[in-house]
Amino acid sequence: MNIAYNHKPARVKRRNRSEWEQLIRAYHQNGLSSKQFCIEHGLGYASFCQWKRRLSSELELPGSKSVSPFIDIGALSSMSHGAAESSSSSASWQIVLKLGNGVELCLNQVHVPS
Repeated sequence: MNIAYNHKPARVKRRNRSEWEQLIRAYHQNGLSSKQFCIEHGLGYASFCQWKRRLSSELELPGSKSVSPFIDIGALSSMSHGAAESSSSSASWQIVLKLGNGVELCLNQVHVPS
């Protein structure tokens, strides 16, 4: 018994970067899960996740989590002072920020005996 299938696979729509940017912005505004958003918009889940990962860090999106660009040097200082009190040698730290084009910013802790 042969059954003929006339079902053609759905043609995948190619989207450019700006179309993906609009979709990612819409996703962040509507509150749906990634899977549900893909179903409602006819998107491939794997492609959506790839573009979401790529663009979420580049786009300014409402409600997107961002990592603070600041480091609390005071926390490093208090950790070093605690270590200095418990050992005979003074603890120290050095931070070097490489800014590009050979420019470096060096931060050093100076231990002043009390």
